Amino acid sequence: MRGSGVVCASKPASRGSQIAKYAVVKLKQTTIPPFFWSGRQKAERRDAGVAFAIRNDIIGHLPYLPQGINDRLMSLRLPLRGDQFATIISAYAPPMTSSDAAKDKFYEDLHALLATVPKEDKLIVLGGFNARVGMDHAASQGVLGPHRLGS
Repeated sequence: MRGSGVVCASKPASRGSQIAKYAVVKLKQTTIPPFFWSGRQKAERRDAGVAFAIRNDIIGHLPYLPQGINDRLMSLRLPLRGDQFATIISAYAPPMTSSDAAKDKFYEDLHALLATVPKEDKLIVLGGFNARVGMDHAASQGVLGPHRLGS
């Protein structure tokens, strides 16, 4: 979202281990935007985490701060023009090697979160869904092209 002052991130990155130490980081008078992070505590295995980075000059004008749902889902409701809003969801799905129960829980939580978004809001869902692409792209025409990795 170039120029918006909001960045959505999912999955811990190399710098993420430094950022993930804090539930909410607010830095003043710096070019590094504050991170609002949702993830597991340091004592637990941190194989997931989602975040929003929001420019300092925007935070004070937001009617709602980012809401961490769990270590894989986070939402932010942004004002648009007039009385319109956009809800942005940062999501990080469990990898395919995760248990079916973990994957089911993620999609149940995502469905429950989507149900809380006001119908009149613009909805933007961003993140990593750990999809695997292959030869069968006919089922997803218009979404997935004929490019592939694996079989």
